[in-house]
Amino acid sequence: MELEIGDLRFSIPDEPGFSREELIHFYWNFHPRFRFFKTLSPNSKLLDIGAGEGNLVYWKTWSSPGRSDIEMYALDLKRGTQFDSYKDFQICNLDAEPIKFRDGLFDAVLMSHVLEHIKDEKRLIGQIRRVLKPGGAVYMEIPAPATTAYPSRTSLAEKGIRVSILNFFDDLTHLRTFGLEEFSALVAGAGFGLIETGVIRNSLIEDDMLSYGIKANDQQMTTYALWSKLKWAQYVIAEKNQTLRSAEAP
Repeated sequence: MELEIGDLRFSIPDEPGFSREELIHFYWNFHPRFRFFKTLSPNSKLLDIGAGEGNLVYWKTWSSPGRSDIEMYALDLKRGTQFDSYKDFQICNLDAEPIKFRDGLFDAVLMSHVLEHIKDEKRLIGQIRRVLKPGGAVYMEIPAPATTAYPSRTSLAEKGIRVSILNFFDDLTHLRTFGLEEFSALVAGAGFGLIETGVIRNSLIEDDMLSYGIKANDQQMTTYALWSKLKWAQYVIAEKNQTLRSAEAP
């Protein structure tokens, strides 16, 4: 099957080679965000920034290994439906309010697709450093700069292709994003040692995901597939350094 999306052209299978359940399993089990969560140290305290509905709690029991030992805390602009499953939570605007949790409480912070909404990125990353223990780890994920030129969600809908977001400005609350080198330097400059950086892609299943998503009119699957094929997201995993020079302090 030939597929044309704006200036992009893809050749994908007429029939996907995996079931939906298999595709979801393969997508997440090889995703750096999922790997970060599942490989945290035993009994970690994790702050989930931009928690949304709080669905990250399902990862504690979904797929192996089980991580019921992780103590989870949530932070978002509004209360999510699953927030009662967290140890504690905070409702706040990160551009206007500080993170309420005490210094050095957390072993890890996970923040996916939040930084592009923030006016003062350095201030927020400094707050993350403050609430992490020395040696604590952070996972951050943001859209790549190329997303500003991708076809819009509306233009895809006119072709019968449903996605949650493809062009960066499909979300009107997006402010700016960074290239991977600049993103990495931003994190390192705030007193973190970089562990891993990269773009998120799964070449094994992305064509099958796209085939399935279009045939089944499955917005989630089509979005995952196009994000993978187009290297939509990039990530940084870093560790809080033991000391921070005063000139770098937030």
